[in-house]
Amino acid sequence: MLRRYAAVTSGVLALACSGSRPREWVVDSSSVDFTNAIEYRALTRADFLSSTRPEIDSEGYVIRAYTCTMLMATPDTWINAVSRQTPAGEPAFGVTFKALGFRALMNRDCSWWNDEGTVDAAYVLEHEQIHFAISELGARHLNANATQIASELEGKPPAASDTDALKRAQAAVERVLIQQGALVKARDVAFDNETSYGFNPERQKLWLGQVNAELVASAAWASAPRAYYQR
Repeated sequence: MLRRYAAVTSGVLALACSGSRPREWVVDSSSVDFTNAIEYRALTRADFLSSTRPEIDSEGYVIRAYTCTMLMATPDTWINAVSRQTPAGEPAFGVTFKALGFRALMNRDCSWWNDEGTVDAAYVLEHEQIHFAISELGARHLNANATQIASELEGKPPAASDTDALKRAQAAVERVLIQQGALVKARDVAFDNETSYGFNPERQKLWLGQVNAELVASAAWASAPRAYYQR
């Protein structure tokens, strides 16, 4: 028995802000409107379309902007539930991945800019660009390891039904996204600690140079709406 699903609809949504601690949470990406979402590219002021200030604790600092990004599986990520047998001859089900990949998007609709801010706009835009780059690098790291991730999940013990096997695989991919999201958040926090709570263009330029170098080095794994592991 073979059952095929487009398996993963969850993603890790993050708000990376200048002037506040980044936040993240798991959402059902199938419920999010991505009409105005973009793959990684240079940002402009026009990319911040939200007119609503985020309801987050700014810890006494003025929020100058926030960038709404999401890590998720690619649309062509598919998991197959495969019928197997236990050594005793009982039915059991495992999974195989037909395809697996990851992407980072910036949702322009929930990204906000503070028009009343007094800090140089170019500095703020550069700051948000680096946050976007950090999310993109998180997706690229997952893509570089997509084959290993698929192999590890395919090697899990079988489940009692095809539905259980698929649900378990979906949950496992979600955990991978959550773990990578936590690493992205930690890097966002480190970046903000050095640059956002004040005005430190020299330090921010160092971060920009670092993430740009990493983007060049990881170009083969660029976030895209396609899988990097294909069976």
